[in-house]
Amino acid sequence: MRRRVYDEPVQVEVLADRPAHFTWDGRGYEVITFVKMLGLQRPRDDVDTQLWQVRARAAGSQTPATYELRRDHGSWQLAAVWEPIARP
Repeated sequence: MRRRVYDEPVQVEVLADRPAHFTWDGRGYEVITFVKMLGLQRPRDDVDTQLWQVRARAAGSQTPATYELRRDHGSWQLAAVWEPIARP
């Protein structure tokens, strides 16, 4: 697997305090499984950050992929996409 780093805005729908769906580059993704990798909240120091790793499936696709989503002060970013390495 190869980790491709991004820093692009995404729209995330949160249900029960976890990402359930997100939209990236005009395409919708359904979150299948998730892991909250980091959660920092210290209002006194103006820190409010979360990092999630999610398995998600694009609309109309059966194949899930792994994505990293970062939330900072309420704004969501796509942080990385894990891709399989093509074998020759």
